[in-house]
Amino acid sequence: MNNQRYINITLLSLAAVLAVSIRGLSVPLLTRLDVGDPRVFGLQATVWGAVFIGLVTFVILSRHPKVVSFSDASITALREVVWPDREETIRFTNIVIVITLFIAMALGLYDYLWAEITQLFLFTES
Repeated sequence: MNNQRYINITLLSLAAVLAVSIRGLSVPLLTRLDVGDPRVFGLQATVWGAVFIGLVTFVILSRHPKVVSFSDASITALREVVWPDREETIRFTNIVIVITLFIAMALGLYDYLWAEITQLFLFTES
């Protein structure tokens, strides 16, 4: 298991995202319930709660053998991926942009034609 550093970075990032999400959701909830957010040691209580939940999540995930083995296998598999070089990436990106623009224009034309047909048949006075 030589990927321990990357596993820890990944799990810590996941815990940080969870903490930020919890903090972001708890502040409007407390405001809606007309409950204040007291300051504890210079920071709001929701910040302390989110940091605590994030750290607990990190500790639980880093101690769970299935999570660690899955992360290790994923990182090992990503190291074996053959990534495209710069020219291939630019060429494939241009292909995706052209195809996306073509499909957008086709759908726009389709929408315009059906709007005209609908306008012609449904909204004519006869």
